[in-house]
Amino acid sequence: MKLKKEIATLLLASTLLTASLTACQQTPDGGTEIGNNTTPEITTIETTPEITTIETTPQTPPETTTPEPPSTDAINFEHPIVGENITCSLFTLPEDIYKWEKRSGTGVYTFVYNDDFDNHYFYVKDWDQAFKITDETNATHVHDVLVTDDYLYVLAEFDPYFMNKTYPWIKVITMKIDKSGAILESHINEFEWETRPFSSPHIDYNLYSPDQFYILYTEEGEADTATANDNWQIQVYESTDMGKTWSPKGEPFGGTDGYLQTWDFLLTRDCGYFVYIRDELTHQYDVYTTIDGGGTWQLQPFSCVDPNGEYFVKFNGIIVVNDKYVASFKAEKKLEGKGDEEEKVTFICKSTDFTEWTLTATRTDNSPSPYEEYLGIDYDVRRNFIDDQIGYTFVFYWDTEFLTFLKTTDGGKTWERQPIIDAPKSSMHLGIDDAQMFTESTGFIKKLWHGDGKIYVTTDGGRTWERPDYGAPKTDEEYGYDEELSIEYVDGKYVLSVRHRGESFSYITQHESTDLKSWKLVQPRNTIPCNGTHSDGIHYIIHEDGNLILYIPEWHQFFIVPKRDDMYIIEDVLDSCSAVLSETEGTLFFRDFSPDDKPISLIQFTRWNTEVTIRPLNLPEGNYSYEQKYCNFIDEKTGYLFLLGGPNDIQLHHFFKTTDGGETWVEQPVETSPSIYWKEDIICAKMLDEQVGCIFGSHHANDDLSSKTYVSADGGKTWHKVGSSIELGSVEAYDFTYENGEYIIFLRTARGLGAKKIPRYLVSTDLENWKLVIHPENSTNIYSTECISSYFPSYSVYPAKVLYKYEYREDGNVFLQIDAWNQTVALPFTYTDINWEFARAATIYGDKGIFVYHPDGLGKSIKILSFTKGSNEITEQTITWDKPINENEIFCDFIDDENGYIFVIEEGGHPDFASGYEKVSKLYKTQDGGKTWTSIDCSNAPYTNLRECMILAKFATADIGIIAGRHWASDYSFHERTYITKDGGLTWIPVDLSNFFDSSPDKDWGIQAYDLQYIDGTYYLYVQAVHEGADKPCYLFTSSDGVEWSYLKKVD
Repeated sequence: MKLKKEIATLLLASTLLTASLTACQQTPDGGTEIGNNTTPEITTIETTPEITTIETTPQTPPETTTPEPPSTDAINFEHPIVGENITCSLFTLPEDIYKWEKRSGTGVYTFVYNDDFDNHYFYVKDWDQAFKITDETNATHVHDVLVTDDYLYVLAEFDPYFMNKTYPWIKVITMKIDKSGAILESHINEFEWETRPFSSPHIDYNLYSPDQFYILYTEEGEADTATANDNWQIQVYESTDMGKTWSPKGEPFGGTDGYLQTWDFLLTRDCGYFVYIRDELTHQYDVYTTIDGGGTWQLQPFSCVDPNGEYFVKFNGIIVVNDKYVASFKAEKKLEGKGDEEEKVTFICKSTDFTEWTLTATRTDNSPSPYEEYLGIDYDVRRNFIDDQIGYTFVFYWDTEFLTFLKTTDGGKTWERQPIIDAPKSSMHLGIDDAQMFTESTGFIKKLWHGDGKIYVTTDGGRTWERPDYGAPKTDEEYGYDEELSIEYVDGKYVLSVRHRGESFSYITQHESTDLKSWKLVQPRNTIPCNGTHSDGIHYIIHEDGNLILYIPEWHQFFIVPKRDDMYIIEDVLDSCSAVLSETEGTLFFRDFSPDDKPISLIQFTRWNTEVTIRPLNLPEGNYSYEQKYCNFIDEKTGYLFLLGGPNDIQLHHFFKTTDGGETWVEQPVETSPSIYWKEDIICAKMLDEQVGCIFGSHHANDDLSSKTYVSADGGKTWHKVGSSIELGSVEAYDFTYENGEYIIFLRTARGLGAKKIPRYLVSTDLENWKLVIHPENSTNIYSTECISSYFPSYSVYPAKVLYKYEYREDGNVFLQIDAWNQTVALPFTYTDINWEFARAATIYGDKGIFVYHPDGLGKSIKILSFTKGSNEITEQTITWDKPINENEIFCDFIDDENGYIFVIEEGGHPDFASGYEKVSKLYKTQDGGKTWTSIDCSNAPYTNLRECMILAKFATADIGIIAGRHWASDYSFHERTYITKDGGLTWIPVDLSNFFDSSPDKDWGIQAYDLQYIDGTYYLYVQAVHEGADKPCYLFTSSDGVEWSYLKKVD
């Protein structure tokens, strides 16, 4: 459960924290810019036993360039703590605590009260007392606790990184608390380094006894997004006086050209380990161990594992069981003559002294293991106790569906394997997000989200597991997906929370059961369908079980409409519902697909009442065919219903009126119907009063606004176009009103900026004569902004580099806001002067910038606007062509102060194929900083096999460049959509990496190039594996000639 993971991380989840890995600067040639690998300073603050709050005096940080050795003497506090008060108080343990979890081996429980994640709550079982630790900054995280007969010891960390990333320090806080909640003793120790790392350093904590605390400190250096590598260093500190002073154990240990992946420090008081990754792609790693509490570290060869080098081996971890150390390794090898089939095994080694290791077991992935002592090191473990004596452990094995389930009845002294007849399947090998037993009979398991993220329940003590039948989930693109968050057990009831996500909605429902078998939908707790479909103030979303959830933001009220066999609320509800909402009553009209062909039904509901009424709309008998419907009321009694559809152009098929609040409807005569292009959608159909109404169609292929915009002045009897011809480009009408004696039609852009409102209106006093106005005159209010980015896609592992934003204002003028220059430049056109559907691009380099766009809206020319920092002058250059270019993209940038380029990419044009291909149609270069541009011959440019678009087009030097297609071209290999040029764009060479990623299209389609550099005679090509999960790993390849490529390393 994600929520529990967050709680466990922020509060107390484990004494063994996962490493926070961060890259540092690396040059493309493999060298490293060394960060700060020195021992951090420690400053110590002592407090008297009577002090229960930590108070500090802010001072200016000292200016030091060389870190001093760790200090064990108390000195004045030299850096400000943002939060100066940390307090502890007694807390009454509530009966309905949200969540609590036993801290293994400590006798302490952590819990969350009333969704309060800012404070820390502890319950000491032996004392039967709860405590609340408060820090006003919310930046102090408790990492470990220790309980003796009389005292509670707490070790916490204050890290200001999340408040101000410039602070080059963190603080370690230790506290001694008695049973009354008084802080008898507290210490703050400051860890400082010369330069703030890219992210917070990793610190691991262990409290072994009141006189022996440990800290493992790692410093990871800076990160460079283009050439990532790590300088890493670890240092162990020990305190024997409850954190009053800290002393380093041994010398700092570290290196370069690699990174730390994980460690468990310490497994015991003296023994621990960490893993150093030399190359993750090829599983090259080293395991270092310590037997003196981190004073010294030794490379552990594990020579007993795969001594003949037959397998591809990966280290899995070490645990301590019955005074023995158990190490696990995963291994695999290709089976000769069986294609891609692999043999997978697990090696188990044991040691009694942490230095000499013996191979004790080898098992295949799919075979249950008899070795209880190494349970947990293969992949994932969850453990919970239901009382002082009875507890459960869940163990899942890597790359298998195998589950081991253990039970203890003596508080954890001994464990017994429980029989499992039917274990959860389907991607369970990817691990678990949560697992818990509620009673000796009931419990649940939640699989990791990137498997299928589903929950399984048991009602027979774990012998069998099955999915909770609360409703069939929808997982396709149209409906989005369901993420089952958790199951809670409260007052004898099980509550299942499910998050429903889609492109346009996200909301949570809860389902209740008393036996984990029969479920019912209950009121959502506190989450609404915030981005769901809405109409006139009503948000509505169909639940996967057929129920409909309504939310009225104005009322702050939910309504749940249960599914009925005689009524079918399907996807049409999400497409074309109409609604009427007053202060106390609401009605939702929807198309009904019930067996008796009722054309329309309605749902009525009242404020402050959870009941809803569902009934068919009382229309006159008849056969009503329609595709779209709209309904609106002009007062509490009078309303109108529009039924529109084909089969050819969209027309008003039926038009109804009610004068009794919807009880009865009378069809109105329509003599002259609108006729709107059949590919359009109806955006608005409504009556303003009993005489005047409108029907507006969306923009599709016809730029004549009047042909899709109709009004009526005789109660809907006749409909006529607004004007004879109104050419405004990609614009559509979306609303209609009457103010101050004028009828106003509101316009918006249909495409480009995403159907946003524009400051233009059609205005008339008689519904016959219309004029286009800008209102108010000369307004400088900013109406909308949009970022213009460099060629990196927004979903790339490296975020798009935002160069500047353009703003269009109510007076129609467009401005460039250049954040890097702190400057705004007025562009020489208004918003409606250009067609925003056509490509545009921009870049800034030093003190110069260019904006490239199509000025004519026909694709027959480009205009280059050049401007400089500190000046409002703009130089315009226009380049025209003999024939228009099809749908296209533009890429532009400068290589240096003088040399720059502009790519114009065209879709289509292939002599044998009408679509699916792109090529460089036009290429222009400048050698004088953009003053003049020269056309480059593109006749030899390749047709790249694409289904989507170009992702990269750039020059690394004046002659060496690259064009690359997006990975979505799923049936084409990398070399069919990635080319480089070495002669300035005259000829192009395909880039073939099939030897590294497999030559078949289904293997290397998911990779795409995202950068090319040329440094000192070497090509550096950066490739992103977009299809490999959420991490999207990146790899760096080199070449001396641009033809033969070699893999260099993985780029983090």
